[in-house]
Amino acid sequence: VKDLSRDPEFVGYYNLEEAHKQDLIAAEDYGFEKGMNRLKETAKKLLKMGLGTPEEISKATELSIEEIIELKEEIEKI
Repeated sequence: VKDLSRDPEFVGYYNLEEAHKQDLIAAEDYGFEKGMNRLKETAKKLLKMGLGTPEEISKATELSIEEIIELKEEIEKI
């Protein structure tokens, strides 16, 4: 292990592997955030159109009822 840790090619490979892992984590986080934003926008549209109760919209979007109520309050302030 000591010899490998001194080998510049091995160290470079390990660093690339770690960078790749970090890129994948960042991409997953970005995708999750984008998906959540899309669900919230859909829930807002349903609320604005009067299509469903917070419970029904929660069931359809898998957002929590609390999140739906917050979105509803947000819409009502506008």
